[in-house]
Order: sequence, then structure tokens, then C-alpha cells
Amino acid sequence: MKTKTENAAGPSAPAPGSAMPESQMDDCLAICPYCLKSYQVESESYSEFDVEEDCYHCGKTYIRCTAFEITHHTRPLPNTQTEARP
Repeated sequence: MKTKTENAAGPSAPAPGSAMPESQMDDCLAICPYCLKSYQVESESYSEFDVEEDCYHCGKTYIRCTAFEITHHTRPLPNTQTEARP
């Protein structure tokens, strides 16, 4: 599981008196940038657009963005000819 903050030092709570908490990024979980509580996003909730969410723990609103990555894998069928088709 990869977790990243803007300063790449790992997740950290906002410094007291800081104007803006750091952005949070994780390959498996959504992390509240205010209280750092996380949850598993259900696939039905995936969106290509930014989504405003309220943290279930602290109640603050943040924006969740889901990035998609697609990898295509191919393999030959078993027992097929290895010659190229014309």
C-alpha cells in the first residue's frame, strides 16, 4: 500500500495553526486530509470527476479524486500456430 503526502514524508496531521492541511494519496484507501482517518472506497463510488465528501470521523468536507490506470495484458491461446497471419 502506497501512501503519500505533498511533502513525501508520510501521512501527518496538519501542524497547529497551519492554514491548509496536506493532500493525502493512497493506492487503496481514501484518507481525510484533516484527521487522517481512512476508508475503503467502494467501486460504485468511483468517479472520473472530483467528488466532495464529508469525513465520517471529523465531519469536515474534502475533495476526493479517483485516478484510473488501465493495463492491457495479452497471451496466446494454447495450442495455436505460431506463424503470423497474413
